[in-house]
Amino acid sequence: MILRLNERMRKLFTIVLTLCIVVSMLLASSLIAFAADAVSYIEYSWDGSALSSQTKTVTNYTVCTGSETSLDAGWYVVSGSVTVSGSLRVDYNATVNMILMDGAVLTTESGIQVPSDSTINIYAQSNGSNMGKIVVPSNSSYVSGIGARENALCGNINIHGGDLSLYSGGNYTSGLGVYLNSTEN
Repeated sequence: MILRLNERMRKLFTIVLTLCIVVSMLLASSLIAFAADAVSYIEYSWDGSALSSQTKTVTNYTVCTGSETSLDAGWYVVSGSVTVSGSLRVDYNATVNMILMDGAVLTTESGIQVPSDSTINIYAQSNGSNMGKIVVPSNSSYVSGIGARENALCGNINIHGGDLSLYSGGNYTSGLGVYLNSTEN
């Protein structure tokens, strides 16, 4: 009787282990497929006399979830509705490339900080009413919608596309760039 029970337990264990392996292989393959999906975006350039555009793709990127507080160098994709409490900050000496998918809305309560020696490039997938959006409904003082804090040096901000709604309802703010608070003596 004990031998028969051990045999049944061994068979059951083998079946459960096999199912776990199969499920983990399916999950791993779906994650790899998701990470490899190419995302298209429009890049604009100016040659001094004419504006031109080119559709490009990227496969190595991070999907923004709203839990980010700082962005290191790399590609980021905003899809759907993403809300960030507080502000996003581009790391020092970093180049951040952000793609706004069609229909996406990125809302940051206190803007996107771009310190000196840093760059943010913002791209959209398309033009028109369905292009992605960035909304900064800031009522905070001393901040910019996208840029630097009061009297701080601002990095490079390159906007290739997207619908930007940058509100600066607080004191000493700007929608884009930096607010310079100067006093005359």
